[in-house]
Amino acid sequence: MGIYKYFLKNNKTKYLVKAYYKDCLGNTKPICKRGFLTKAEAKKYEANFKAQNRGNCDIPFSKICEEYLKDCKTNGLREGTIKNKEYIINSLFIPYFKDIPINKITQIDIKRWKEYIIENNPYYSPSYLYNINHLLFYVFDFAVNIYDLYHNVARKAKSMGKAKYKKSNFWTEEDFKKFLNVLMDDDLQRSCHVNRSADIKSMYIAFNVLFFTGLRISELFGLTVSDLVDNTININKQYKYHKIVRYVKETASERVLPISADLATLIKEQIAKIYAPTPDTRIFFNLNPDNLRKALSSTADIANLKRLTPHDLRDSCCSFLISKGVKPLALKEYMGHAKIQTTLDYYGHVYADELDEIAKLYSIK
Repeated sequence: MGIYKYFLKNNKTKYLVKAYYKDCLGNTKPICKRGFLTKAEAKKYEANFKAQNRGNCDIPFSKICEEYLKDCKTNGLREGTIKNKEYIINSLFIPYFKDIPINKITQIDIKRWKEYIIENNPYYSPSYLYNINHLLFYVFDFAVNIYDLYHNVARKAKSMGKAKYKKSNFWTEEDFKKFLNVLMDDDLQRSCHVNRSADIKSMYIAFNVLFFTGLRISELFGLTVSDLVDNTININKQYKYHKIVRYVKETASERVLPISADLATLIKEQIAKIYAPTPDTRIFFNLNPDNLRKALSSTADIANLKRLTPHDLRDSCCSFLISKGVKPLALKEYMGHAKIQTTLDYYGHVYADELDEIAKLYSIK
């Protein structure tokens, strides 16, 4: 950079700051600021420019996102994590911010973006909004750390959503049995104009596995014939993106679960449906997540139960096990949580009638 004196027509002098700098993409660009009355003012501007624009970072926002995703891949993030990030970035970030230089995005822009997301996606849960918001933080952090962006305006704006959205959407064992009875009642289903395209008995078996083992939906569909050993099931893979992936959500999720003899018998019935099974054949080969979601919703309506998602059956399993007196550490291992806090925070449901029992635990004489 340099400070130069120049003369006006009335022979008065002023100063300008002029220099060439390289942007984050390596392109050379000029900077010229005129009109300083004194050299001291010009020097002050020069110092401020160096401090505040040390990383001018006028890279388009979409380009920053592209580089961020590349960095995620080189850092070894799992395929599922990267695909989730890609979906949010491509569907919620880039269509709004597009090719605006990232250093031109202001807190007002971030605020309006949040309003746009909430208004156009009213079904997003508070926890999902929180995750979306924090992914935007990480994109801006990446620009600050790698491309020398001066500051992260996304973090200065108010957060969106809630980190821990504690829900109590679960069924009791009685609710679940009522659900199964309605599911298997063909006459009742037909009278309610419900026609199943999937094997009802296979769905019955799958729902039992989900409720009594608390498997994630991807873990359920990742089960293969070799995973059933006596009265245990081995959880060491998932079914995602129409293929088996040889990893689980986290290290603690890899586990061997003991199951009841009755449940093992049901799973063997499902395996018997497979023609010429091999050890790597998926047990629930004839179902998919959509089959289960639709059956859960329609049957819950007929049975006059609250609607659940397949993952809510995992919550239900936790509540069921807690009601049976299973201790938190054992529950943590059974559910495959990495931290005990996850078990306590997200699955600390109790049945309402158990609260009344607390008062009976003591007496005052």
